[in-house]
Amino acid sequence: LAAPSGHRVELYSETLDAMRFPGKEIEPEVLALLARKYADRRIDAVVAVAPSALEFAEKYRARLWPSARIVYHSVPDQVLDRIGLSADTTGVPVRLALADTVELALGLRPRTKRVVVISGVGDYDRMMVGLARADLARFADRVQVEYWLDRTVDDMIVQVASLPSDAIVVYLTVYRDAGGNVFTPRV
Repeated sequence: LAAPSGHRVELYSETLDAMRFPGKEIEPEVLALLARKYADRRIDAVVAVAPSALEFAEKYRARLWPSARIVYHSVPDQVLDRIGLSADTTGVPVRLALADTVELALGLRPRTKRVVVISGVGDYDRMMVGLARADLARFADRVQVEYWLDRTVDDMIVQVASLPSDAIVVYLTVYRDAGGNVFTPRV
């Protein structure tokens, strides 16, 4: 985009912030705002970051940016099938290797009896837990796999500190905890 060319390039940045706030509740207002804001602009490309943005971009492409190509990133490959990509959409999916991570941890700590998976209750958090459950089901006969979702971050910190040495922790994301607290986690 920065290379010299004969045309002007403008970049616009928008966020749905759907990882921290339920996007479905305000989707009509966001759609109306974007439609009004970009009504007189030609958009050539949309970069969608994360599943919720890609779903929104695909769903409203015809209304908001009918001639644009969509490029996505930070979307797990396991969710691409349910989104249903159009021909003008491309990107590089994220491969979540949770089972590989747990396998490595068990190799490094062979006396492990418990795997504690930590996540929040936001939409993105729940999606990640669904992927983790599918990926980690194969360990059920080797270790106890627990999912800590119904807790506040403060409670999780206290409880993780008291875990015995035969437990490992897999942290997914906590965009919203069970107490309704909103976070921007490092992922």
